[in-house]
Parts: sequence; structure tokens; C-alpha cells
Amino acid sequence: QEKQKREKWGKIIKLDSDLKQTLLYEADRILDADDFSDGRIPRDDSLRVIKDGRLGCINLDGNEIIKPQYKRIMQFKNGLAIAYNDDDKAGIINKQNEVIIPFKYDELGSGFCEMLDEKGNSVNCIYAANEYKNNEKYPDFIVHKFGIINDKCEEIIPFEYDDIIMC
Repeated sequence: QEKQKREKWGKIIKLDSDLKQTLLYEADRILDADDFSDGRIPRDDSLRVIKDGRLGCINLDGNEIIKPQYKRIMQFKNGLAIAYNDDDKAGIINKQNEVIIPFKYDELGSGFCEMLDEKGNSVNCIYAANEYKNNEKYPDFIVHKFGIINDKCEEIIPFEYDDIIMC
């Protein structure tokens, strides 16, 4: 029964002091809305929405910050989110819907992290990513190869590893 209730969440309603309801936003479904049920505020003060089969984001006032246009979108973290376009390619966008990392990856890891460069300086916004590459000997066999890119889409660790674990 709890699951059925969650699946129907598709409206953001504001209550004033007289308990008058004002509809702020309506979608087919609002994801992350269950965060409110235990008093938490969603990460980065935004909610993912599904409208006409497309995903986007709204702020907590019900204003669209990313028009529903993506096949998939992850929650924003530090102002950035992984999104997937119509070609099932992953990229990273900011809250102004500007493309930070181009939509050219088959998968991007959801763990934004921080690394140290060779001089010991902190390097922000490093993303774990993988690309599917065809095996030359078996062209129909798809292999996952992992690497690390930075926020300028520069390859930090080449896409040649079977797995990368971010700790």
C-alpha cells in the first residue's frame, strides 16, 4: 500500500496559514518526494520529475529548473547531475542545463569525488566513467572498460581497466 501511495505522487502543493492549497507543479510523477516523508530535504534542494515520459528537475518552490527532456537524470550533487539523452549517452549538466561533460559516454559513475594530482593538490569534480568497447577477437562481445575524466572531459586515467572502485 505504501508503494501505491508513492507512485501517485505527482503534485507539489503549498499550504498557507489558513490551510488553503495552491498547486505549484504537476507532473506524471515526482521522484525523490518520499524524502519529505521523514522530514529530509532532498539533495541540492531539487526534485526529479517525470512528465510525458521525460525527466527533468524542479526546485522546492515548484519552478522548473530543468525542463523534462531526458531519458534519465540522477539527483543533483554539488550543482551537477548525470543525465542521459535520446541516444542513451550519458553526460553531466548543471542547474542551468549547460552541458559540463558531453553526452558521449555509455555510463558515468554517480560518485563525484576528489583526487590529488601528482603535486598533492586537490583536484575537484573527477568522475568515474566507463565506455563499452568491442572486443576485436569477438566483435559481438561487449566489454566494460573504466577510466577517470575530469570536469574538462580530459582523461585522467585511461579507459583500460575492468573496474574502478572509488573510496
